[in-house]
Amino acid sequence: MTLDFKDLQRIYRAERMSASLQDIPKDFYSSGLGFISKLGKEHKEPALKLFEKIYYSRVGKITRLVSREGETSIPKNIVSIEMEMYKEFTAVMSEYTKKILKEKKDKIKTEEKTTEEICDVVNEEKTSEERKTVEEGGIVVRIISPIPAIIGSDRGHYGPFKEGDEVRLPAATARILMDRGVAEGLD
Repeated sequence: MTLDFKDLQRIYRAERMSASLQDIPKDFYSSGLGFISKLGKEHKEPALKLFEKIYYSRVGKITRLVSREGETSIPKNIVSIEMEMYKEFTAVMSEYTKKILKEKKDKIKTEEKTTEEICDVVNEEKTSEERKTVEEGGIVVRIISPIPAIIGSDRGHYGPFKEGDEVRLPAATARILMDRGVAEGLD
């Protein structure tokens, strides 16, 4: 088939208006470039730009098709040179998907163990630091009414407490409990 500028415009509009590949002549690329090569200087550049826009639009659509998870059907309205591209893109995508996802899964499993180990160490250190802070600078209070477990001003975990418990808490936490009437200071 021989293409002309009107054909390029029609194909461009159709591609631009649709998310899917549009029906184009099977020899579109060779015919289009053949047509453009015969044009004079002033018409060659606009025709080539239009041709490139069609090409990049179709490549974008093919790339999106390749990147769809589990997509295995051959795209409709794909021409032979695009089919080669599609197959190569699919092979590359498949290779990298396996490589990246396998590496990521393995890394995540390794990081989960490492993160758990780090959290255990941090929690042990935090607990000993909290004890030291409470022992050194806390306020001793008597619990007047039961309180569920709380997070103190030092981000330490305290409680739960029952009526009559005497505990040393960070000063800010102790003051809050006393202000709310659930504890009284003993210091």
